[in-house]
Amino acid sequence: MADVAAHTSEMPGASAAGEGSQASKKKDKKKPVKKEVKQTKEEAKEKKVSKQLAKIKEEIARRREEEERIRREQEEEERRLEEEQRKREEQEAKERELRERRKQKEKERKQRLKEEGKLLTDKQKVDRRKVLELLQARGIDVPDDKNADDRKKPQYAKLKKKSNLPKDSKIEDTTPVETKQTEEESQENQILSSWELMADALNGTTDGPVRLTSGSSAETPEDDVRREPGEAFSHSEVVLSEEEKEKLIEAAKKRILERHLTYEANRSEQKLRAGVICVLGHVDTGKTKILDKLRNTNVQDREAGGITQQIGATNVPLENIKIATKMCPYFHIDQLRVPGLLIIDTPGHESFSNLRVRGSSLCDLAILVVDLMHGLEEQTKESIRILRSRKTPFVVALNKIDRLYGWNSNPTQDVQTTLKNQEQMTKNDFDDHFKKVIQDFALMELNVKLFYENDNPDEFISMVPTSAHTGDGMGDLLSALCMHLQDRLAKRLAFSEELHASVMEVKELHGLGTTIDVIVVNGYLHEGDTIVLAGQEGPIATQVRGLLQPAPMAELRVKGTYQHMKEIKGAQGVKLIAKDLDKALAGLPLYVATDMGEELYFKEEVCRGLKEALKAIAVAPVGVYVVASTLGSLESLLVYLKSVEIPYAGINIGTVHKKDVMKASVMVEREPKWAVILAFDVKIDRDAQKLAADLNVRIFTSEIIYRLQTQMEEYIEDLKRGNRRKHRDLAVYPCKLRILPDMVFNKRAPIVVGVHIEAGVLRENTPICVPSRECVHLGRVFSIEFNHKPLQEARTGQEVCIRIDPLDGETPKLYGRHFDHNDLLVSKISRESIDVMKEHFRSDLTKEDWRLMVELKKLLDIF
Repeated sequence: MADVAAHTSEMPGASAAGEGSQASKKKDKKKPVKKEVKQTKEEAKEKKVSKQLAKIKEEIARRREEEERIRREQEEEERRLEEEQRKREEQEAKERELRERRKQKEKERKQRLKEEGKLLTDKQKVDRRKVLELLQARGIDVPDDKNADDRKKPQYAKLKKKSNLPKDSKIEDTTPVETKQTEEESQENQILSSWELMADALNGTTDGPVRLTSGSSAETPEDDVRREPGEAFSHSEVVLSEEEKEKLIEAAKKRILERHLTYEANRSEQKLRAGVICVLGHVDTGKTKILDKLRNTNVQDREAGGITQQIGATNVPLENIKIATKMCPYFHIDQLRVPGLLIIDTPGHESFSNLRVRGSSLCDLAILVVDLMHGLEEQTKESIRILRSRKTPFVVALNKIDRLYGWNSNPTQDVQTTLKNQEQMTKNDFDDHFKKVIQDFALMELNVKLFYENDNPDEFISMVPTSAHTGDGMGDLLSALCMHLQDRLAKRLAFSEELHASVMEVKELHGLGTTIDVIVVNGYLHEGDTIVLAGQEGPIATQVRGLLQPAPMAELRVKGTYQHMKEIKGAQGVKLIAKDLDKALAGLPLYVATDMGEELYFKEEVCRGLKEALKAIAVAPVGVYVVASTLGSLESLLVYLKSVEIPYAGINIGTVHKKDVMKASVMVEREPKWAVILAFDVKIDRDAQKLAADLNVRIFTSEIIYRLQTQMEEYIEDLKRGNRRKHRDLAVYPCKLRILPDMVFNKRAPIVVGVHIEAGVLRENTPICVPSRECVHLGRVFSIEFNHKPLQEARTGQEVCIRIDPLDGETPKLYGRHFDHNDLLVSKISRESIDVMKEHFRSDLTKEDWRLMVELKKLLDIF
């Protein structure tokens, strides 16, 4: 090494070379260091990336494992659910099979009984029990079915329930069924034996006396058949022959006659019932307002349009009469024997004539309300005719005295004193109007006097001046009614225990269903009684479920709080709740039957009056559908429809439902203009409205009957206008024209000439032809002018200028070649145009026009 170094140092330029090599070596040493740093950084980065990748791979693997676990759990759950479903289906299949076996077994058992003649329906079972009552009533001893066969019910041991055995639950389910089935078989066998025994008893084939049931007695059969008040009974006519029915009815007639004679003998004028007062008169005379003043209520304001649409009843007790008549010095309340008043308010419209008749048929005394300003009006005269035909006494309320000029009101005084204290001018005005009213009554062959001047009530009718607005004369009116009742009608008002009741209204009440308003004039009505009344499809026999009475001085028809009563004593108004009242008819009597024979007898009585009532509800094959809230309102609406010649094909009472729309939709195919529902004072079901819109059925509803009239008239007019627009091009009006020779303005198409209308009606678009030239067709009238002013039509005698355009596809006609002023021009009518004119444009033509139509028909050879 030393030699090399020495050798090197001796070489020229060795030092420089050595320095250069050393520098290069340093550079070479520096380069690897940088590379190593770079490599270290790259390795660090790679390590970081590898760690992140590892984490990501681990997360992915973990997720895959989790998803696999969840998938396995879902598969297991699905398998478990499928297994449960399979087991459930198997269980249901087994239960169905078991039910089918039971049904088949029951079917075979019934078939066996049927072949033996022992199969009974539920109705026949009930019939047998009712025949048992009949046999007991006749004194025949019948064995007690319950004691005849004391069979022990099958008992089943209670099995321990095991969770892993589903059969136990099946056994628990079937055991009660088997028990019930066995009980039914036992009971049916008992009924079968009882029926055979009773059949033998009816036919008289029993071999000796039959054992009585416990609690029955052969000595008093009447006690078994007759019922105490409020105790219901039922029977069936299926098991009775005609002979048996006749015997029962005859026996019932005798009993009813005996009761009637007994009740009449017990009547006394010392015990009076409440008097029934009926309020009659013309519309807007103040009938309801008078009652409102007596009751201190405002029923009249709540009524639709202020018009009474239904009959209402108000109970006026004695206490209220004392308060209302305290200003009358001539009236001695202590001597009053009438326990109260029952006032009935009736409508005054012409359409409500049947309601007035219905109200007046019950009343003992009537109030005829007369407007002092207008005298006797049409409905007032009709009310007088009704009262006279039924021989009903009445008192005239001369209402609206507050309309007199300068009237000074004082309701705390009697009306006689109030009239005396008026100014002389007011007295003269009253005398003038009063004399006019006297003349009106004289024309009706009636004599009237003021109540305080009437010394002869037999010949003169008392008139009480009143004001329902201020209250003047209200006390005098009540006192006049009470005095008339107890002085002249005491015999009629003598209370009797024999029931005298009438159905006034049938109305659907929310929460109670169909109810009836009943006026009990005499006698008693109890909850639980079996009543017989008229129905649209025959007599209805049902049990009273509830008696609702309004508070004193409250309207029976106004919705409010009702008092539940166990007993009603006449004379009162009551709302009655019972089954099968949907088709009940108002205006006919209501009876209470105490046994089977009386029910049959009363049904026959009801049938006699029912035939007349049903005639008014006979429907036409084509017509509108009518729905009303009450039967009385329905009848009034039908009376109106008859008067305006609108047929009705269906009727109903209550809310308008989908079934009503379906019935009315039949007219869409038969006669579209009658596809209408007239709903009076009822609600429309939402589904019914939607269905009506889909089926093109119109529903008109209103609380006032005359608004329904207006709506129906407008609807018919709209239909007519629509049909006229639809057939306007087919309508041809008849006319005869003569051309004015000096007024030919254009001989070629369009032809413009002046014409004189000899007959008929000339309208635009009328086709014109020339009969004398083989009915050559000139064209249609395009326009009509008179003095350069366009006209829609021209009639007989007018001279106008017309323009005739040729029809499309026809050769234009030329004046002078095809026709001239010597030819008569007429409208070219046809069979089709005549039919259109008859159906849709009949009212546009006069009798002369129709005669011309017949003449043209012959001229043009139309058949």
